[in-house]
Formats: sequence, structure tokens, C-alpha cells
Amino acid sequence: MDENNMNQGFPENPDGYQAAPNNGEYANYNADPNGNAYGGYNADPNGNAYGGYNADPNMGGYADYNADAGNGGYVQPEMNAYGDQVPYQVPAPKKKKGGKIALISLIAVVLVAAIVAVVFFLVRKTPEEVIKSSIKKTITDTVDKSPVEEATGISEFSDDKMDFDVNMTVNSIYQMDGIAGSNLDLNGAFEKQSDNSYNMNLNGSLSIADQALSASVYCVDRVIYFELPELYNDVFKMDLASMMDALDTSDLDTDAQNKVKELYEKYMTPANEDLKKAISFDKVGNATVENHNGDSVSCKQYTVTLPTADVKAYVTALCNYLNAYASEFITDEQLESADITRSDLAQIFNYVPTYYGMLFSRDFVLNVYVKHNEVVKLGMDYKFTVLNAEASLAVDFMGTDSPADDIYAALSVTKDEEELASVTISDKSENGKGSYTKKLEETVVVNGETTATLTQNSSFVKSTNAFESHMTVSVAEQPVFAYDLTGSLKDINKGKSYTVAIDSLKVTNGDSTVYADLSGEIKLGDLGTEIKTPDSSKNVIDYTEMTDDYMQNNMNTDNLEKIVSAWKKALGSSADIKDDISLGDLTSSDIDLGDISDIEDDSEMVVDSADIDDQDYSGIKMSGDSYTIAIKDPSGYDRGYADDSEVDIYNDKYNVYYTLTPDCDKEKECENFEAYFDYLGEDGKVVDKKMEQVTGANGQTLDCYVINSEVYGTNIRDYYYFYPVNDKDYLVVNVNVWADGEGEEVKADITAIADELVNDQVIDIQK
Repeated sequence: MDENNMNQGFPENPDGYQAAPNNGEYANYNADPNGNAYGGYNADPNGNAYGGYNADPNMGGYADYNADAGNGGYVQPEMNAYGDQVPYQVPAPKKKKGGKIALISLIAVVLVAAIVAVVFFLVRKTPEEVIKSSIKKTITDTVDKSPVEEATGISEFSDDKMDFDVNMTVNSIYQMDGIAGSNLDLNGAFEKQSDNSYNMNLNGSLSIADQALSASVYCVDRVIYFELPELYNDVFKMDLASMMDALDTSDLDTDAQNKVKELYEKYMTPANEDLKKAISFDKVGNATVENHNGDSVSCKQYTVTLPTADVKAYVTALCNYLNAYASEFITDEQLESADITRSDLAQIFNYVPTYYGMLFSRDFVLNVYVKHNEVVKLGMDYKFTVLNAEASLAVDFMGTDSPADDIYAALSVTKDEEELASVTISDKSENGKGSYTKKLEETVVVNGETTATLTQNSSFVKSTNAFESHMTVSVAEQPVFAYDLTGSLKDINKGKSYTVAIDSLKVTNGDSTVYADLSGEIKLGDLGTEIKTPDSSKNVIDYTEMTDDYMQNNMNTDNLEKIVSAWKKALGSSADIKDDISLGDLTSSDIDLGDISDIEDDSEMVVDSADIDDQDYSGIKMSGDSYTIAIKDPSGYDRGYADDSEVDIYNDKYNVYYTLTPDCDKEKECENFEAYFDYLGEDGKVVDKKMEQVTGANGQTLDCYVINSEVYGTNIRDYYYFYPVNDKDYLVVNVNVWADGEGEEVKADITAIADELVNDQVIDIQK
């Protein structure tokens, strides 16, 4: 079995299953009308967002049908290597009386077989459908059995009307006795319109020492208003157009924005589509895997593959896009202030795909193991060629009632068969008749020592809807953070709304120190809150009129001083609020960013590359069938990389790549050299190319293919010296030379380079 197709890791599936429904992640109730991150609050006492269910219409219409015999579906005795049905072979009829009947029977058999075959191929699922539907079912089972779903019917909540109301009381804050009794109120209402936009209200108020500071936001018919009633008597109005007009957009006007869009559509739009199309879903066949609990599981194995060549093409397109953007919109002065030349920046973008190819030389493959249309195991392995390291991920779904009731995941990185680091996660839940319990454990191990752990224990009593959750984080086996949460669900209007009553939420250091003690209520769902508009009696000020002078001259400074004084007294020495606070300090647009760099210590930081990459490439030799090749690095050169087929060195002038090429076909190699420019498209072009011969000071004559090119407006020359190892093998030495800047010529000499880098004083062939 090809390891590139079976045993490598797949980092992410850009086109795979998304746990994001039209109903939103309801356990993380979202004040965002688009159905995303609902205000960061997780109504699930177990700390999980059970709203991850996605009724994806693209998963195929036969979610419960499986053509495999193990799932009770259609069975054929003969299957090919890919698990597909072998067509039925009809025996030739013997000549005898009643031939007409036999012929009719034969036709009937053929018709029935054809109908069966058509039906089979219509209803059987493709590998992509199997993988997606099994992931969907695994998550769906977990969502349907969650205590919040059972109690509240949260998956049935409406998209069209969503409200929330948060009222929290601060019982205590560490070393802030004066803040005890403070109150935080947040509430919002969202209502979907016929054009799929949302009208909304958001209101917030923080009260400390009986002095409140509040704000209200109204979004009505795509116009946004906001109020700060304690500080201003006016209503402020803004929309995207006025905000953009109020900002300094001279460097990114409408034409510039259109150019950015054109660049993106030129480079990234096709790259995104190509990457999506590159993903392949394949069925491997029957498999038996052993899970973390030691059980053997018979299942079906599938793979999701993303070829590394397609990822490299995507990275190349991204670099081309960024470089084109930099060429168009970043000035020479800006580059100079960053201490980088345009040529250096272009060279960086040029080398990123190369370094990607050096690090990721194998395809990314995710192994998916499916039983009864549910995932029982995920597996990924990836070997990094350059680092000689391997990353492995295994996720086991081992629950009895539902596979996701018992999950164990392990991610590890090894080098030379020694584990460098690992992260393990154990997530077990039990949904009993009267209660729901959950235990989560996470462990981080580095160089054989446990550096961090997280444990969480949660429970939910179904008869009373009471919940509690306790979590502790430890570092070096010492607790550093913990919380204890108790409360209940109440005022449940199933499928519409409910309230989370928080009796106590204490955040501690894992011991006796309490950082915060809170209590309160959170109401979620359709609460019947009406969408309001601003007070029509107030003066409306457009965002463009909110100048520094206006904001300072129209502020209610008496109220501000009263609030600041009370809060400062309550917060005590823990809050450093200046007596001479001025809103102008916050709203002024006259801030000189140059002041940030006005630092007393202006000494230059020097970073040694050895501090970044501790891999020692010295002494590594290339090897062929009956020889080895050692590169004796000339003085002033550093090694960037080395393995048994390549050695790279560099200095301020040259980047040099020694590549062992067995059975070298010079003509084909020259074609490969030019293929790089296909990646660059219009941003790179070959100016001229030719095969030359060069004789060095040692009298040796070599073929050298020379390519003069222009990349991102900078002239570049590549020398490809063919240094013979034997009659068929060559060491190809690529010396890459960049001009000093745009419009400059490349300064290099073919013979001088050969005398310095391509000779038997540098290349030591040992047979």
C-alpha cells in the first residue's frame, strides 16, 4: 500500500463537515444575527456547544441506507478490490426445445439484473457521502442526547426571533472589596427581515457603587444608532459609508479596493477552487482496528486525501497574491522603514513555496473508519522529510449507546522513534435515565514530563434540571486555575426559550484564593422583546460630525466626574484612574504613531539563525548506489538544509542547491527548471535561456544551463551546473543570484562561480 495514499496525516478538510447549522450554535447563545458565536456564553453546564448539529442538505438523501452487507443492505457474493459489485455473468443457454421460452426468460433475467444494477448504483453512497453522513450521524446522536436538548428543545429555536437577557451580580472580586454588589446587565433582541437582514437592539449597563454607565445600540433598516445616555444627550448615527468617509482612506480608495478585489480574484479565487477540487474521497475496504480501550472493531475504511502538490500550488498562489499586493500598495518608504528592500520581499515570497515543498513532501491523508454509518476511529500520520520527525493523530469513538459517548484523542510528535511531545484528551459522558454525567481530561507531555493537565467533571439531574460543573487546570502538577459552577434550568418553554439560573460561579487558583464570585440569570430564546428605535425627541448626530471638539464640548462632564469618582473609590488602589481624564485623550485622531518608536534604548537586536533552527545539518552526505558525496562548505557560507539527496548553502550573494540526480536526462531537467515559472504566471517570465560550457581554473569543463528571468520586476539569474558523478548520475548545482533592486542587472560570472562552488575542492565524491 502506498504510504502517500494511506498512512499520512490530513490537517483540515476545507470542504468537509461543518458543525454550523442554520439554527446557530445554540449552546453558545449568539447575539450575532448571522448565527455565529452567541455572545460567548455556553448554556450547557458541561461546557460543550451542543448546537453543533448540522442538517446538511448536501450529505445525500440516503443517510440511513448502506449497501454493505454489514449494515443489512443489499448483498452480492462477489465484490471487486474496491468493494464494488461484480456484474452478474449470465450462462449461455443450451439449445433445446422451448428455445423461445428460454430466450424470453433470458431477456427477463437480463432486464431484472439491469434494473437491480441501476437501483443499486442509484442508492449506494459514494465514499464522500459515507464519510460526511457518518460524521453527521455521530455528532447528531450526541446533540440529540444532550441534557440541554432534552430539556429545552434548543435545536428547534427560531432563527427569525432571538433574544437574550443577562443579569449578573458581582459578589466579590479578589482584592476589590468595594466592587461587591456591582451589577452587570446585558440584553438584546434580533428580528429577521424579509431581505434576510436583522433589526436589533443591544443594551448594556455596568453599575458600581450605585453609579451606572450604560450604552444602547439600535440597528433599524440597516442604519445603526447608539446612545451613551449618562455622557451625551444626543443620539449618534452611523453606517458603513459614513464611517469609511470619516476615516483616512486615501491609500485605499474605491479604485484601490477594486484593484485588491481583482488581484484576489486573479490569484486566490481559482486557487481556492482548485484546492477544493483536489480533495479526494476513497473507499479502501474492510478493516479491523483496535481502539484505546483495547477492543477490536470490524469496520469499513475510507480515506480523505489532499495532495501536497495542490497545497504547494495554493501556497504559491497566495505568495504571488501577497507579492502583487505589496508591489501595488506598499511604498518604498514603507519597506525602508521596515528595513527590507522590495527585492528581498519578492525573494521571500519566491522561497516560501520551496520551503513548503521541503517540509511537506507527502500527501495529507485522513483515515476514516465507519461502522453502522457512524465514525469509530480517525487516524492520521505525517512524516516531515526535513525535520526527520513524524506527527500522529488518533481519535477513537468508543461509546456503547453512541460512539461519541466515549472519545479518546492523542496527538504526538516523534523524532528518531522518540516522543518529543503529546496531547491526549479523554471525553466520557453517560446519559442515564435520571441524570447525565461527563468527565473530561486533557494532558500535555513534553520530553516525557507532564507539563499541564485539565480535568472537568459535570452533572445534570433531569428531574430538577439542576447542574454543576467543576474544572481544574494544573501546571507542573500544581493547580493554577479552577472554577465551580452550580445552577439550574428554569422557566422552560420547550422549543422557544429558557432561563439559566446561576446560583454560584466561583473562579479560584485551585486552592483557597477566590478571584471572582458571581451569580445571576441568563435568559435565552424568543423572549418576546420588541425592537425599539432611538428616542425621537433627541438630536441625531451623524458619525461624520463626531469631531474631537464636538465630543469634548458636548460631554456631560459632571456625570463623568461623578462616575469616575465613585468607581475609583470602589475599586481602590487596584484601579489607576487619572483625575484629569479627558475623553479627548481617547477620541483624538492626532496621535503620532512615531512616538511609539521613540524609545530610550534604541540598540539593535541581533538574532542568530542558530537560535531559530537548532537542526545541525553539518556532516550530512548525499549517497548514491555505490558512492557518497560530501560538500565542503566554502568559507562564509551557512547550511540551510541537507539530506541524502540535497545540500543547500547560502550567503549574502548566492543561494546554492546541490541536488543528486541519478540517471540524469539533461534535456528533461532543463524543462523542469523552467516549469517553476508556470507557478508565477504573469508575475514571472523567462527573459532568455541557453546551455553553455564553462571551464574552471582546474581545467574541468561542465555543461551549464543559464536562465535569465524577471520575477516581480526584479532580474534573476539561475545557473544549473551539471557536475558528473559517473556516466549516468550528475550532481546538479543551482546557483540563484538576484539583482540588487528593480531595474538593476544581475552581477555574476559563470566561471567565477564555478571556481568558487563547483569543483573537486568543494564536491568530494567518495566511491
